[in-house]
Amino acid sequence: MNLTPLEALRRQYERFPYPPIPFLALPRRGQGADLRYSGPKAAPRILVAGCGTLETVVVAQAHPDASEVVAVDLSAESVAISRRRLSWMRVARPWRKLPRVRFEVGNVSSLDLGEFDFVLASNILHHNSDPSHLLKTLAGKLKPHGLMRVVTYPKGSRYWMRETSRWLKARGLKAESEALVRESRRAIRELPIGNPLRSCFESQPETRTRAGLVDAFFNACENPLSPLEWERASVEAGLKLIREGQDENSRSDFLDDFLGDAEALSPWEKLQVLDDTWELCANPVFWFEKTDEAHAKDRARTTESSESLATQLRRAEKILTQAGKTLAEYQSWLRKAAGPRVNPRTPDELLRGLSLVEYDLAELKARD
Repeated sequence: MNLTPLEALRRQYERFPYPPIPFLALPRRGQGADLRYSGPKAAPRILVAGCGTLETVVVAQAHPDASEVVAVDLSAESVAISRRRLSWMRVARPWRKLPRVRFEVGNVSSLDLGEFDFVLASNILHHNSDPSHLLKTLAGKLKPHGLMRVVTYPKGSRYWMRETSRWLKARGLKAESEALVRESRRAIRELPIGNPLRSCFESQPETRTRAGLVDAFFNACENPLSPLEWERASVEAGLKLIREGQDENSRSDFLDDFLGDAEALSPWEKLQVLDDTWELCANPVFWFEKTDEAHAKDRARTTESSESLATQLRRAEKILTQAGKTLAEYQSWLRKAAGPRVNPRTPDELLRGLSLVEYDLAELKARD
């Protein structure tokens, strides 16, 4: 039976609710500080789009004075887990003030939920066949000058994630396998240490559980946009980028030292260079403000869901040329500023093959 991407995604998360953490797990003290609303409304109404099994509780803890938190997810099982976790939190931490929370199961685009002061969309937009349209729909649920926090996958920087996914699937591995964790580990260890596919796989904490593996490497719908595509989508949605929340080395201002002029390129152009050269190591976190009106932006869309390395590098080179820099100069600077990847769990362990600094640019440009 042929399923729509949305239905396939719903079925995936019904079977593998995410994140796959124990029922009794509750937010740590201070967890969610980076999710806090900082707008003018004293008691904001908050939408958590794609709430999963944990985020509702984290948001509730961070916003005890919210007028209401509305948590929505495609997966009824995820919502049920989230609801039970919130009930458990009220019992386990009776001293903690929590806001009123309302749960909804369904497609956030088609539900009539009213308007919100704050919308959180964490790792939901790239699991949609049309992320631009979903962003515009969510923006339509914002009050004027409301805030939206978006967490999304990078596009070019997930190159090795996609390659690893293809390799695992080519070995016959499927999400339906009951022994997926064991079979995936056995398959990946056939590759030599230092192979970028093995480096990529072994650096991912998602590989510890079947639900994590499915989410990372066997997802029913993964469709991230590039930074320039997000720029166009946000302008069309009437949203203005006001800050970035990802790790320091994955933010646009990371390039300012290399460029020597913070205004030489726009934040979106800097992010595009980082994405095309695999340097958006952390998922981008965009904070938007709802502006008075939406505008069309005259910029060509990228139609391919994934692009060749040569295409990515040519685009990065073209953008850098606007700032009077070359790709070779950028690579040389990157070698000193960032260097090769390291394992997040054991920082002394190098993850070979995942960084642009380890490759010959001419060879990469020839990989069409």
